[in-house]
Amino acid sequence: MLTLLLVEDPQVYLDLQKRLGPRGVKVINIASGTVALEMIRNLKPALVILGYDLQDLPGKEVYRRLKKNPQSRSIPVIILCDPARGQDDLTGFEGDEVLSKDVSPDVLVQKISEKINMPLRRHDRIAIDMGVRAAQEKASITGFARNISASGVFIETNDAPKIGSDLTLSFTLPGQQKPLVVPGKVVRCIELQREFRFGLGIQFSGLPPGSREQLLDFLIHKSLQVTA
Repeated sequence: MLTLLLVEDPQVYLDLQKRLGPRGVKVINIASGTVALEMIRNLKPALVILGYDLQDLPGKEVYRRLKKNPQSRSIPVIILCDPARGQDDLTGFEGDEVLSKDVSPDVLVQKISEKINMPLRRHDRIAIDMGVRAAQEKASITGFARNISASGVFIETNDAPKIGSDLTLSFTLPGQQKPLVVPGKVVRCIELQREFRFGLGIQFSGLPPGSREQLLDFLIHKSLQVTA
């Protein structure tokens, strides 16, 4: 079991415990910077999430001592900062992640996943059965998505656009109401031996920030259902 040390407030702890517990991650919450440093030495957690407002030591001082110690300096850290703080207060964290304190729990879980290599990584594919429409210049393509990741989607269709073709995809993720409209490029086309004759690998060409969060939210929750 991986251990994650959270030096922050109880609500963040409850959110992470709910999402990470089923994936074999033990979350420990501490409010004291001094106690946290002692536990880091003893437990050697896979990752530390560090807030600014602690009971005894400033978060920046806890970070400095953690990185000064040869036994703990290699532990990745995510710093949760107050967005109202000045830019000077956000320096000195080279190589580690600095996030706004009001980051959504799902985005925080995604960042943790990337840091400690949990089962869901940003390019993992999730099986899906979802209708998709794609606009290509004046033509329209319809099909069904069979898997999706943060970087692209695989759809089955009766149409076969050329590899390299630019498309605009439109689909609604299961369980969500807001449709996504994202640009994509055909990077793979294979012939299938079934009703839908072609399989298209489509790489997203750049998700708008709101659409990216919506997709990551879906992928994380779907991954939790699979691994629970």
